Amino acid sequence: MFPLPISFYIYLFLIITSVGGVWYGHHESVALDNYKQKVETLAKETEKHNQEVLAQQKAETERVTNDYKTKLNSISLYYDKLRQSSSGAMSNSSQTFTFPDGTTKNFVSVAQDCAATTQQLISLQEWVNAQIGIK
Repeated sequence: MFPLPISFYIYLFLIITSVGGVWYGHHESVALDNYKQKVETLAKETEKHNQEVLAQQKAETERVTNDYKTKLNSISLYYDKLRQSSSGAMSNSSQTFTFPDGTTKNFVSVAQDCAATTQQLISLQEWVNAQIGIK
C-alpha cells in the first residue's frame, strides 16, 4: 500500500509539524510583540494624560484656594469695620448669643462666622464643579 517504509512517513510528518510550529510560533511572536508595543504606547499616552489632568486639578485647586482666602479676608475686613465704634455702621451691641455649650458671642462675630461658613461652602462647591469639569 505505501511504496516507502513507514519510518519515512513518520519523519516527514515530524519535519512538517516542526516547520509549521516554528512558523506559527514566529507569527505569534510577531503578533505578541505588536500587541506589547501597542499596550506600551497606550500606557505612555495614558500616563501623559493623567499628568496633564493632575496639573489642571492642582492649578484649579490653587485658584479656588487663593480666591477663597481673598474673599475670607474681605469678609474679615468688613466685619472688623462694623466692630469699630467710630464707623457708625453698627453699634457695638452688648447683646450676645448664648450657645448650647455655654459660650457667648456678640452679633457681629456670629454674622462674621456665618458669612465665612457660607463663603467656605460656595468656594467648595466651585472647587467641586471645577474638578468635575476636568477630563
